[in-house]
Formats: sequence, C-alpha cells, structure tokens
Amino acid sequence: MGVIVARAPGWLKDTVGFMSVFSDFTIALLLQLLIVWLYTQTQILFAETASVNGEEALLLPAISIIWVPLMYVIRTVSLQVTQVLSEDYILLAKAKGLTKKEIYSNHVVRNVLPFLRADLGKIASIMLGNLMVIEYLFRSPGFTYFLANSGNRDYSILANTLFGFLLLYLVTYLILHLLNYVLKRRYAVD
Repeated sequence: MGVIVARAPGWLKDTVGFMSVFSDFTIALLLQLLIVWLYTQTQILFAETASVNGEEALLLPAISIIWVPLMYVIRTVSLQVTQVLSEDYILLAKAKGLTKKEIYSNHVVRNVLPFLRADLGKIASIMLGNLMVIEYLFRSPGFTYFLANSGNRDYSILANTLFGFLLLYLVTYLILHLLNYVLKRRYAVD
C-alpha cells in the first residue's frame, strides 16, 4: 500500500496523510458511531460495538488496534519509496530498459526494507500501547483488565500481566520480523 501511495496522485497522498492523524481512541469512537448510524438507517448490525452479554466485539477492536501502525507503515514506506525512486541507480535502471516490475522488485523494495526493519520495535510498541485503550472502549477483557482492575493489589497478578505483555510484545515483534525476512528473501535476492 505504501508503494501504491508513493505512485498515486496528490489527493490520495493527502487522504492518507489526513487518515493518519486520527488516534486509536478517535478511530474506535468513530467506528462505533458509524456502526450505530448504519444500524439506525438499515436495521442491520454490521459489527458488535462492544462486548456485552457474551457477544464479543472482534472486528472493530481489530481495525482500531491496527489503524495507527498501518497508517504509520504506509506513510513511512511511501516516503522511502519516493526517496528511492529519485536515486541515480533507479535512473540507470530505467536507462537500461528494465521494466517497472523489475525496478521495484530488484531496487526499490530492497532499499526500503531496512527502514521497515528499523521500525519493527516501534510498530510493536504502538500496537501494545493501543491495547489498553481499545480493550477499555470495546469492553473487551484482556491483558489490560488485570492491570486496571487490580484493586486488591495482588502483585502476582500484576507481575504475570506484565510478563504477559512482554511475551505479547516479543511474539508481535517476531511475527513482524518474520514478515520482513520473507519479504527480504523474496525481493532482496542477488
């Protein structure tokens, strides 16, 4: 998506820039309001707006927790692709008659992946930072439930919750690192 935005006209770049301004909190509230408005207009419930009476809200929390990191990655990739496309070796590749597909797969992706790898920790941190807000807004009990509702100050629950956060961070980071590795093996091969 970042490559598409880099090659897109100005209005699409402006739209992505505007959409990246919204925080996870704002996105969650806007999605809930949109679902309520759609329900009042059509009498069709497209998604659960909160976890109540055993019905879990899954779609809206997933969109809300992915929104901020996704917009960050799209903007980062778009900026890096634009910068790479202005380099001299891209002009040389064009002069040699390489197709756009060859230029993107052999040169652009290869030179954008290191910037993504450098941001993997930041992306995983953003997702975990959003987790408490998302769980609270959608009434979804998860890891943060134990942090927020530890009124009896049972420190073993707090310690286990913090260890769970660390484990969740490591799993998220490793999945993102694996995705980067797969992209690198596919596109950055000599």
